[in-house]
Amino acid sequence: PGTVYRCRFFHQRIMLVLDEKIETITGYPASYFLHDRFPSWESAIHPDDRETSQQQLQADLQQSGSYQLTYRIQNQQGDYQWVEDVGCGKFDSQGRLLWLDGLIFAIDCDRFPPPPQPETEPHQADISEEQAEKNCLLQAIPDAIFCFSSKGKFLEYFPAENDANA
Repeated sequence: PGTVYRCRFFHQRIMLVLDEKIETITGYPASYFLHDRFPSWESAIHPDDRETSQQQLQADLQQSGSYQLTYRIQNQQGDYQWVEDVGCGKFDSQGRLLWLDGLIFAIDCDRFPPPPQPETEPHQADISEEQAEKNCLLQAIPDAIFCFSSKGKFLEYFPAENDANA
């Protein structure tokens, strides 16, 4: 399952619009996360993943205006679900971030590696983990079209025309 969102982002993400499909991932209705009712999206992220995903989000936005994150989110039962969070920032004419538009997909793999830690140069093991992440995402949504840059960065997602979850 996947969900679409729009959020404000200053130091944390505050959801403004969130598809009802988030309930299939978290067990909570979208209204639970909207506006200022919920402290921030980051508070639902596994404590071990918060700092890394926050740093990666900021770095990706500064570099390209788009982002691709992998982290665990806590569901209503207290368990953690791996998710892929991809999107882009909307900026004003002075380059100030107005909001983020994104997609969050549950990753239904039995075993998924933790998000890679930032390093100056990728090692062969990191490349294998990155490829494993992409393979897992592609297996979770087999009929979709994913566009990646020549460097492997996620660019776009096109759901299948008959995909009831899109």
